[in-house]
Parts: sequence; C-alpha cells; structure tokens
Amino acid sequence: MKDYSGWTLTEIVVAIVIIVILSTVILSLLVFLPNRAKMAKVSEDLRLLESSIIQYKVLNGDYPTSLQDLVNTQMITELKTDPWDNPYQYTVPSQNTGHEFDLYSWGADGAAGGTGNNADIYRLKQPIVEAPTPIKDSATPND
Repeated sequence: MKDYSGWTLTEIVVAIVIIVILSTVILSLLVFLPNRAKMAKVSEDLRLLESSIIQYKVLNGDYPTSLQDLVNTQMITELKTDPWDNPYQYTVPSQNTGHEFDLYSWGADGAAGGTGNNADIYRLKQPIVEAPTPIKDSATPND
C-alpha cells in the first residue's frame, strides 16, 4: 500500500472556509470600531457641553443663546468640532426634543437627518430635579 501524505480536498476546503470566516469577522471589526470610537467621542463632548450649558444657566439665570456664549464667559476654552469636523449644533428653545434646548451633532454627513452613520446624534437634556423646600425644625421657635 502506498502512503499518501498531504491534504485531502475536503480538508483544504474546510481550511479555506475557516480562513474566510475569520477574515470577515476581523475586517468587520476593523470597519466598525472607528465609528464606535467617534460615537463615544460625540457622546462625551455633548455631555460636557450640556454640563457647561446648565452651569451657564445657574450663573446667568437663562440658557446661552449660542455655544459661543460659553466661550465668551470662559465656561469652555474653545468650541470643539465633532469627529467629522462639523460644529456641534445647539438650539434654544428646543425644536426637536421637547426639552429646554437641543444639543446634537449632524453625524458623518454633516447635514440634518440621515440614517446609520449619517444620523443626527442628540444629547437629551435630563430634567433638573429641584431641591425640596427645607422643613423647619419644630424645636426652633418661629420668628
């Protein structure tokens, strides 16, 4: 009997299928990871801007009329752009979300609307909970 060493056709096909599947998974990760990083940056930038807007309102009694007001009052040092080099959008009063203001990025396409990577990314302002009125201690006399 002859000893044939080597790979059978079935083994070669299985190896190729495994390589193709692994390549597809790795390439899809490489394509989507940069987009996830950009979305995370937008979320963080919007969170910081929202915090500055609320701080501005606490100090000045009203929301800023534009994001430039935050720079003018030194609440922030500069206006950042989103990862696609588009300015962040701010409208007061809200036009889209029903909150006091809208704060968002237009996404990858730099235009209103869109789907997928081109969708607008909103930071929805959470309502500020007012501190309850302090209750007078019954042990202290009334004035």
